[in-house]
Amino acid sequence: MLLTKGTRLHAYEILSLLGSGGMGEVYRAKDTRLDRDVAIKVISEEMVGNEAAILRLEREAKVLAALSHPNILTIHDISTDQSMLYVVTELLVGQSLRERLTHRKLRWQEAVQIAIAISEGLDAAHCKGIIHRDLKPENIFLTHDGLIKILDFGLARVQFQQSESGESWMDTSPALSQPGIVLGTLRSMPPEQLHGKPVDGRADIFSLGCILYEMASGQLPFKGSDVAEITAAVLRDRPADIDGIPAVLQEIIFQCLEKEPSRRFPSAKDLNAALHSVLTADTGSVTPARRSAKSRSRVRALAVMPIVNASGDAGDEYLMDGITETIINSLSQLPRLRVTARSTVFRYKNMQIDPQAIGRALNAGAIMTGRGVKRDDRLDIQAELVNTEDGSQIWGQHFSSNLSDIFALQE
Repeated sequence: MLLTKGTRLHAYEILSLLGSGGMGEVYRAKDTRLDRDVAIKVISEEMVGNEAAILRLEREAKVLAALSHPNILTIHDISTDQSMLYVVTELLVGQSLRERLTHRKLRWQEAVQIAIAISEGLDAAHCKGIIHRDLKPENIFLTHDGLIKILDFGLARVQFQQSESGESWMDTSPALSQPGIVLGTLRSMPPEQLHGKPVDGRADIFSLGCILYEMASGQLPFKGSDVAEITAAVLRDRPADIDGIPAVLQEIIFQCLEKEPSRRFPSAKDLNAALHSVLTADTGSVTPARRSAKSRSRVRALAVMPIVNASGDAGDEYLMDGITETIINSLSQLPRLRVTARSTVFRYKNMQIDPQAIGRALNAGAIMTGRGVKRDDRLDIQAELVNTEDGSQIWGQHFSSNLSDIFALQE
C-alpha cells in the first residue's frame, strides 16, 4: 500500500515517494522532532511475513547503528506504526555508482578517489569486525555534495565486537547463511565466498577490486552468459589488462583480485594507503600544479578556505562546503604537507580574507581560496593559491563542469 503525502509514522511525516523495490517503498519524510528530512524504507506487507527478510533488515539496522563514519549510511531509527515496519536513515540525494557507470567510464583519478572513500568506510567496518559481503556498484551511493556512501549491510557478518571493557564477543544472532550456501552478488564475489567458506575483510577487498576494475576500464572483470561461466571466470581467469591507467594502479587492482586471500592487501587500511600513493606518485602526467613546483616547494603548510557561494542561493551552501571538505580531506593525505583542519578554517567563513593575516594566524605558508557559482546543472569555480608571506599568487585556475562530473571537478 503506497503512503500518501502527509501520512504520519510516529514523528515522521511522509513527503514523497523516492522509489520501490522488493522489500518495499522508500519515501522522503520530515522528522518533525528534529526538523530534518530523512529517508524511510517501509517494508511491504508481503515481506513482513518473511522471517528471513525481516531478520536481514533488523541485522542491517544493528550493523549500521554500530558504525559511525562519513562513508557509511547513517541509520536513525527502526520501528513499527499502524502494523507497518519501517527503517529511518539519512536522506541521500544523488545516484548510485551503478547509475554513474551506465553513463560513462570514469577517469582513473576519479575512480581512485571513490575507491579511497570506500576503503575508508570498509576499514571502519572491519575494525568493528563487520564484513560487508555484498559490495558492488549498486551499493555505493554518490551524493550531489561529493560524498561517497556504502549502503546495504543486509548480508554483513559480524566476526567480533570490542567492548569498552576490552572483551570481545562473537555474533550469536541466527545466521543468514550456512556453510556451503552462497549469498551475495556473483560478479563481485571472492572465490572463498563462492565456495561457501568463512570470509574476512579480504573478501570485501576483492569486491572493491572488482568495482575499481569496472570504474577504471568500463568493463566487468569477470564475464559470462550464465552462472556457471561467471563462476568459472571468478575462480580461474585473470581479467584483461586495463589501458590508459598508471601501471601502479593496475598492480593494485590485480592484487585486490588475487584468488588467494593471503595474496591480497591484508587490510582495507593498507589498500587505502596504496591508493593514496597513486595520486601522489609521478605517473608521467603534467598538471598546472606540477608546473608550479618551484613555488610549491616552499609551501609546507596549507589552509583551504571555505569556497564562497557567489550564486546568492542559500541552498547552494552545502555544495560549496562539501567541495571544500573533500579538498581538505584529499590534500591532508599528501606527505610532508600540513593542512589546516576543517573546523579551524570554517571559523573564517563569510569573512573578508587577508591572506597574510590568515597565514600568520594559522601558521600556513599558503592559502587556497575559491568562489563558486551554480547555474542550473553546471558549477563554475575560480580558485587560486596565494603565498601568505608576500601575498603573491602561486597558482590560479577556472573550473567549469556539470554537477554529474563533480568528482572530476574536485580532483
